[in-house]
Amino acid sequence: MDMMSGRISIIAAAVIMAMPVMAEQSTDFGDIEDVIVVRGEAPTAQQLATTSYTIDADAIAQQGALSLDQVLATVPGVFVRTGGQGRPLIDIRGFKTRHALLLINGVPANASYDGQFDTRSIPASRIERVVVSMGPSSLLYGNGGNAGIINVITKRGNDDAPTVAAQVGGGNDGRWLADVSAATQTDATDFMISYSGTGSDGSNMPDDFDFSDNEDGGRRDNSDDENHKIYSSAGWQVNSATKLALTVEYQESEWGIPSSLEELSDNKSKSKYERIDEQNSGGIQLSGDHQLNGNMALRGYVYYNQLDEIANAYEDGNYETITETTDSRSKNQGANLQFLIENGAHLFTTAFIYENQRYQASLCEPTTISISGDGSGGGSGGGSGSGGGDGSGGGSGDNDSSNCSNSSHSMDLYNVVAEYQWQPTQSYGATAGASWHYNDISKESDYSGLVSGYLYLTDVTKLSTSVARKVRFATLKNLFEPSKGNEDLEAEVTEHLEIGLAHQFNPSNQVELSLYHSDIDNYIEKDELNGNIYRNFAKYRFQGVDATWRNRDLSKLDIDIAYSYLDAENRDPEDSSRDQLQNRPKHQIQTSFVGYLPWDITTRLDASWVMDVVDYYENKDKEMVKIDSGDYTVVDLTVSQPLPMKGWSWQAGITNLLDEEYSQSVDLLSPGREWLVSIKAEF
Repeated sequence: MDMMSGRISIIAAAVIMAMPVMAEQSTDFGDIEDVIVVRGEAPTAQQLATTSYTIDADAIAQQGALSLDQVLATVPGVFVRTGGQGRPLIDIRGFKTRHALLLINGVPANASYDGQFDTRSIPASRIERVVVSMGPSSLLYGNGGNAGIINVITKRGNDDAPTVAAQVGGGNDGRWLADVSAATQTDATDFMISYSGTGSDGSNMPDDFDFSDNEDGGRRDNSDDENHKIYSSAGWQVNSATKLALTVEYQESEWGIPSSLEELSDNKSKSKYERIDEQNSGGIQLSGDHQLNGNMALRGYVYYNQLDEIANAYEDGNYETITETTDSRSKNQGANLQFLIENGAHLFTTAFIYENQRYQASLCEPTTISISGDGSGGGSGGGSGSGGGDGSGGGSGDNDSSNCSNSSHSMDLYNVVAEYQWQPTQSYGATAGASWHYNDISKESDYSGLVSGYLYLTDVTKLSTSVARKVRFATLKNLFEPSKGNEDLEAEVTEHLEIGLAHQFNPSNQVELSLYHSDIDNYIEKDELNGNIYRNFAKYRFQGVDATWRNRDLSKLDIDIAYSYLDAENRDPEDSSRDQLQNRPKHQIQTSFVGYLPWDITTRLDASWVMDVVDYYENKDKEMVKIDSGDYTVVDLTVSQPLPMKGWSWQAGITNLLDEEYSQSVDLLSPGREWLVSIKAEF
């Protein structure tokens, strides 16, 4: 299969402008990248009735985050862990990564094949803000998103952006960072282009790690990574009623997938030696907004994402003899068109959403292919979305003389949405929404619904509640993965209930409490006791509490403390081997302290305590064995300071400061202490 261009060479244009200025009585419907409408600066009834968290560019820079996964690790109710494929997984309130909907400027970016996304592919330097909406979020995002919505708003060439910015850094184990961007604007246009690169020779094992059959300590075998990205956006205010936006991005990556440590004797046969030796991805998004008159508007977007990947499996830890090569291409393309009408306290939005997902792959098992190398090469890859298949559902496969098998699959998804918001004042409001979904593979249709509301009991105390039913169809991987797919899978149905209470002691000191309950019917997961075939589990239940305290009363210290409790229960009567569900912490405590010291030094200390996590593995008797993953504490430290030269600054960051030894998946140890020092210039 032909790969996308091997060189990073994309010049992109994009058009993102402010909302049109109409007559005095006209309505400002907000920015297209928010998907749900924001009228002016005030949040809507739907936003005020559900739990959401926003992390802006200043907080991200203060944290010293390199990519989106590090940003999301600070969000209450979110558990960031490294899975078996060597990439970060984002779990929200018990749901897995595939249940969250990732948006880039409002446009879907989940992979078409497995519904996942790689947060390492989004550099922190590109992010203007991240909005995480939990659980019963707006239906205007389309089907899926049962766990919640992650909307990444990227930077653009406006007054807030420096004309030129650059950052370079280096750290242990060959760790490096390079960022450069340029931006400009006129009265009617804005433009930005940026490059971001990261890499390392691998990650360190914690000093306390003892030797295992598959790892001798020091630098982790096959844990290297390298990633290069180009992104651009620009814009044009067509006239007072119309704006357009176009973004283009391209990425090249490669990375190693560390193998199992083989510390569980019954688990030795599952060791794998794999690498993503080449991954190229790119995407283009075109969005627009047109105000028909003072109270009506059309808005929407079209997009295309593609990801090409070569994944190799090797005979052993020498990474010389290839035993299997998978050459795949996945695509996502679609559109979201919305019509809005506003009349005083009433806002009505309709949307038609279409997405085509395609995936094609060639799997070859060569008799003997040897290459030179030691498995230390690398990349920290990702992509900006992906897709899968061709045609209208189903799939096919065949073998050729070179011992290869080919497959190709496609799925079309259709959504029709209507949402009504009532907000006579900022003191109270309500939202009701309904949507219809159709999947052309299963010829299956279903519906989602949402009712939410909020009420300010006092000027500083808000009570909110939200009830929702959401639908998620099986992915192409769930349906067609060789020897594991199941074409009879039914759609997952999630019923959400959330109650929230927020109180401000003063504008700089506030607390928030969210109680949630989610029942999931037909949860799709591999059945590890029956050949790892995907099946529908009758019912899972996630319920818990997220509590946060944010204090800015002290002039030299900012305080953020969050506690999350999760009860993740398997209620499937046919699966008595797992009561407490795996890889879902029952307790999480997150703290962040930002200190402002003399000489303009800023320090940030982040700490996370993770408690009561279990995992399961299959023993030689084909029985599921429950193990305690162990409690652990991870501390990160960042120090930054402006330099005497205007626009220059330095920053030093250390992750896993205490060199804690811990695992987030069976036999997969997390990295030890890592550090990086960088210099930044803005003009």
